[in-house]
Amino acid sequence: MGPVGWWRPAAWEQFSLQLPEWMRRQLEHWQQEALALHRTERQVRQELEQLVSKSLPVGVGALSWITLQLEICGWERFENRRQIPSYTGLCRGIHYSNGRGHEGCIN
Repeated sequence: MGPVGWWRPAAWEQFSLQLPEWMRRQLEHWQQEALALHRTERQVRQELEQLVSKSLPVGVGALSWITLQLEICGWERFENRRQIPSYTGLCRGIHYSNGRGHEGCIN
């Protein structure tokens, strides 16, 4: 297994020296693909973050907020605040059997 971020230039420089020549040649292609994908992802992230107003809810980053905004398509569709975590899957699962039950972890 390679190091985290093995495709980044500094990590690749060290990691590639540890590889056999045949494997290094094959991974060079994927290293270049990963770099290109990383650049594209960063550009898209910056474009999305620019769509966000500067006043964000506490504890929510710009990318998370714009993702929620685009997914929800309008907060007014919810009648109460409990419907939002239910819609997003951020509510506890309820395990109920034989007349007894308990709340589980966030599902």
